[in-house]
Amino acid sequence: MTQEAVSKANIRCTAIDVISREYAEDVKKVLRTMLGRENIDYSQADAWEQRTAACKKVLDVMAPAEREKVHEKVKNYKKNGLPSDIQRM
Repeated sequence: MTQEAVSKANIRCTAIDVISREYAEDVKKVLRTMLGRENIDYSQADAWEQRTAACKKVLDVMAPAEREKVHEKVKNYKKNGLPSDIQRM
């Protein structure tokens, strides 16, 4: 197996990852409501801990077609690898 194949075989990407990255403003809007404050800083423990719950809420209110696009991106990332701008070194 080539190094590229090994890397692609180990990709862990979920809908939550896609939502967190590509719908970041929507996630922050939900967090503002959940935490009752305007400033959302992920270095604060409560904001980081509630991020996944906020992502799930964003996913839950999406139209079915938009939700399907998110799941297609997950499949694509698992198959073809993550874009270079978000790959971990």
